[in-house]
This record gives sequence, structure tokens and C-alpha cells, in this order.
Amino acid sequence: MNPLFRTIGNVPVSTDVLANLLHGYQSPNMKISAMVEKGELLRLKRGLFVAVEDSSNKPICKELVANRIYGPSYVTGHYVLSNLGMIPEAVFTLTSATTRRSRMVETPLGWFAYRSVPDAYFPIGIRQQTDAGVCYLIATPEKALCDLLLATTKIPQHSLRAVWQLLEDDLRMDMDLLAELNPAIIEQCAEVGPKKELLNNVAKIIRR
Repeated sequence: MNPLFRTIGNVPVSTDVLANLLHGYQSPNMKISAMVEKGELLRLKRGLFVAVEDSSNKPICKELVANRIYGPSYVTGHYVLSNLGMIPEAVFTLTSATTRRSRMVETPLGWFAYRSVPDAYFPIGIRQQTDAGVCYLIATPEKALCDLLLATTKIPQHSLRAVWQLLEDDLRMDMDLLAELNPAIIEQCAEVGPKKELLNNVAKIIRR
């Protein structure tokens, strides 16, 4: 294996880091471009690269890629809830929350969506998870549900019955798994985030 790929593994790295590791070449930038052309590296965006699995012998971790493309951010929403089996839909766009402006980023790995959330709301209900030998930030299921609801428009905020129908019929949430969530995390989100009444109603449904 190329020593470069043994060093960087499956961690996304900047042009500067690669250039430093390739300092023995007369033109490190040209070498980087050549590795992209050969399919050894993927250019995720301008100035950010990741080694393909055939180069590093490690799978690319899309969650870590999401963290690195645009940050601070954490993986959340449909992506988390689908992977946990709480909603039935397959998800092809990896969604994240950020304190910066909302944006969409297209990469060779697919689309990455980022939605802006308030600064005080951001750190609630996120955790560090390890996968494929790397660590990344991801929402707990409670925070992922809150983020999904905040991103959804034209939804009821007053009637418990209407909120139940939203969760069960519109989002097709597994209500048994919903009942296992920690309502305290949702209530913390309600204290500092938008749609306070909606989130508090969700917490009430879980506590029932």
C-alpha cells in the first residue's frame, strides 16, 4: 500500500495536509491531481479529499465526510431515523444540522444537505459515534426527530391528536420505537429552539 494512504486512511484531508505528506514531489498539487485522475482519491469539494476504499483498504465513512464538508455540523433527520428503523423510507441524501447557513453540497458520494439551527439548540442531543475506525458527530434519535420536525413546514402545533397523526400517518413513525425515546431531550430542544409547542406535545405523547 502507498504510505500516503496508510497515513490518511479513510479520513477526509485538506490540500495542505496532502501537500505536506507529498513534500518529496516537485509539485505536490500535480501529484494530487494525478491521484484524483487515477481514481485513488475523491475530490469531495475544493480543497478536501478522501481516499477510495481500494487505496486505503478502509471504507469511506459518509457520516465523517458530512462532518468535514461543512461544519460545525452533525448528521441528523431522515438519515438517522431511517437507519434506526423508525421511519420506513430509504434515504439517499445525508442530512446534517449546522450553526452556519443552510446549503446543499453535491459530491461524488452523493448530495449532502445542511440545515441551519440556533446556536443554543445545536449541542443538545448529539453524540460521538465510531464507525469504520473513525469518529463523527451524530444526533440521538430524539434530536434527529426534533430536527426533522423543525425542517417540516405546515404541521400542527396545538392538538395532541393532530401531532399523533402527523407522527403516525404523515411521517409513518414506528410508534413503539417512538415510545422508547427520552422525552427530556425533546423538552430541552423545545426550551431553546423554535416550534416549542410542537416539540413539547411530542414529549407529552412519549410520556403517555
